[in-house]
Amino acid sequence: MPVLRNQRGRGVSTKTGLWNQEVYYLLAEFDSGFGGVFRSNYRLGGGIRAGALVDVSTSWRLHLEGAVLDYAAGDRRGRFQAVVEQVYTFSKNKDARLILSRSGSYEQAVVAANLYF
Repeated sequence: MPVLRNQRGRGVSTKTGLWNQEVYYLLAEFDSGFGGVFRSNYRLGGGIRAGALVDVSTSWRLHLEGAVLDYAAGDRRGRFQAVVEQVYTFSKNKDARLILSRSGSYEQAVVAANLYF
């Protein structure tokens, strides 16, 4: 059975030069989902999401993000999400990425080399 999801958010962000160049953000988020993977076949809720995009150097970028979501109707199981993504750019069309993420009890690690053309 397919799962339908809808995420919406509003928030604020600010750009600083504390390290090199960073953007910090904070969002209030609405989340809904419909499908057989959810208890009662749906969920409605929301929460907060915060993160930072950091240019560590001219070649190295870092993205840190965390979210806490709670559901008021349907499948009421809340979720915690966290992502750490590092991108090292070798040239205009080559980069390498390391992505570590957790969503609820699911954990994932991705190592990728990208060639853009």
